[in-house]
Amino acid sequence: DRDRLLIPCLASLAAAAERVSKGAEIILVREETEASQSLPMSFPGLRVASVSKQSSFNKSRMLNEAARLARGEVLVIHDADLIASPTYLNSCLDRCRRSEAARPGRLIFYLDRDSTDRVVNNVNVTESPKTFEDSKIRIKDLRFDQVVQNTPNPMALRRSTYFEIGGHDEEFLGWGGEDLEFLSRLRTRSIDEFASEPLIHLWHPPSDKKASGDRNQSLQDEKLSISAADRISKLLKKAI
Repeated sequence: DRDRLLIPCLASLAAAAERVSKGAEIILVREETEASQSLPMSFPGLRVASVSKQSSFNKSRMLNEAARLARGEVLVIHDADLIASPTYLNSCLDRCRRSEAARPGRLIFYLDRDSTDRVVNNVNVTESPKTFEDSKIRIKDLRFDQVVQNTPNPMALRRSTYFEIGGHDEEFLGWGGEDLEFLSRLRTRSIDEFASEPLIHLWHPPSDKKASGDRNQSLQDEKLSISAADRISKLLKKAI
């Protein structure tokens, strides 16, 4: 049940949003069949949007829809399996005031399966979880499979910049490739890549393309063989 992982992620973002002086909106994009289902918990500032059911998962289409709906000047692209710190959104905003974009995630700590279950089960029964302490979870009791750095996601950038570089490329279907291709175009603008924020990744079974080792590698290689400027031009023409 993907909602079980989603609740801790939304809880962490809602807690981080409380520290943003002018507030923040959280846009959750789902396929139409999922969007009609209510979440087991509500969060202030959460908006649920939908895209039509796809034959293959299309993360790029979902991100483009969220960007179109967003009202803020800064977008934070955040995966639904990542728990953020209370300082996360303010850090993203500060960095995007100095540069057009930023990569906020310094280290991602991957929880093992048992620890993920402990986090999910505790957070999902708490009325308004904001911290691990609120959910009676002690960090020292959790176990991690690995610690990863320098991943392309998450990303933060000015909303205007998102559309000026063409948004996400919707030709990527399934898992992988779209974020690295997007980052290569984003690097044509001013970007702060000195990340500082820690994130916790919740365990879940890998997607089909990731499990098979496919990861859209051939499509990614084909795209990256074309200059970023030409790819931006092509995507902007499509959007017209």
